[in-house]
Amino acid sequence: QPDNGYPTVLFARRGYLATAPRNPTTAIAFQVLEAYRQLHRVCPKLSIYAQVQALCHLHGQTFSCPFVDQFASTYDVYLEILHRVDTRVNVQLQRDSPEWRICNVCPPCMYKIANEENLGLSLLCSMDGNSSLKLVDSSVRYRSVHQDEQVHRIKDLFLPPDAVDCFKDEVASSGSGKAPAVQDEDMADTQLSTADCVEKWRAAAHKERKHAFALFHTTGVFASFCRHGHPLVFCDMIRSGELQKYTLAVIDQLMTVFGDNIGPAYDVGC
Repeated sequence: QPDNGYPTVLFARRGYLATAPRNPTTAIAFQVLEAYRQLHRVCPKLSIYAQVQALCHLHGQTFSCPFVDQFASTYDVYLEILHRVDTRVNVQLQRDSPEWRICNVCPPCMYKIANEENLGLSLLCSMDGNSSLKLVDSSVRYRSVHQDEQVHRIKDLFLPPDAVDCFKDEVASSGSGKAPAVQDEDMADTQLSTADCVEKWRAAAHKERKHAFALFHTTGVFASFCRHGHPLVFCDMIRSGELQKYTLAVIDQLMTVFGDNIGPAYDVGC
């Protein structure tokens, strides 16, 4: 008889995660789920569909689409289990403060020894937008608005949309934004030689060329990293191109945590 009347508990003690909470007929080994998690980390293009097909070939089983749904739902449960375990461990280690991750993500950048001399810049980081991570709008996919119930497990990594939108009027209110006239001849030659490059550079394109397609809710991710490649702050680019409000929001968060003595780099031009 299953322990406490739950067959899922018996499966878990044997090293398997059931695909249904009650009366499951199929279970997936924890080792298989962990193997896919690590493979997907190094190869994000490896889909669950392909993974299930490979498992069917290994077990000599005829492929069926319901297997994909079972694996996907079970994999979500597995990730949630890992997240809750990590959360409990962090609480015991006193690593659950809102800014603990960003302040300790990179020891060479963040760790300070006793009597260490102050550097000219306390932190060097870079930031840029990525327009590859798009999310189709639910009204286009399902023909009705669906509330996205998924949340980022690392809450201090992604800035909420409200924290980003508060900077949407900063650029317009700061002035016309026009650069002063070029007086130096060398500067003028450089400007002419890079005119074609600037024209083709999407991040520096005019506003009418940066409008996102209507079918996308999220058009990409704006990310910042320290000089050693560790992630600092992210934010979703929602229904827009690479606007300056994302840059201002990320810099504001970095200055809130590390102070104003930081050196961010951003290729706003070409």
